[in-house]
Amino acid sequence: MTDFIRWLIPTRPPLLSLVGVAVAFVGLGLDVLFHLTPAVHAHEHAVGFSLGEHSAHLIGLLGMLLALIGVMASGLRRHAHSTSH
Repeated sequence: MTDFIRWLIPTRPPLLSLVGVAVAFVGLGLDVLFHLTPAVHAHEHAVGFSLGEHSAHLIGLLGMLLALIGVMASGLRRHAHSTSH
């Protein structure tokens, strides 16, 4: 099993990307929670999305942004390291 994981992910992902993925999953969990809560869902039809749902979406987007920044920073570091030698 570990060989498959090493094949799938050959190097350790950047720490900032891992944090971003964790934050995105928290946002996803909150989003599911808010969408499954009956009182919030009933309020949604009357007014629109609740503040909790907007917050959950924002947390998810911030997590995805952190993950993207982590990947980009790692790529830039690797590129700078490879061109300096």
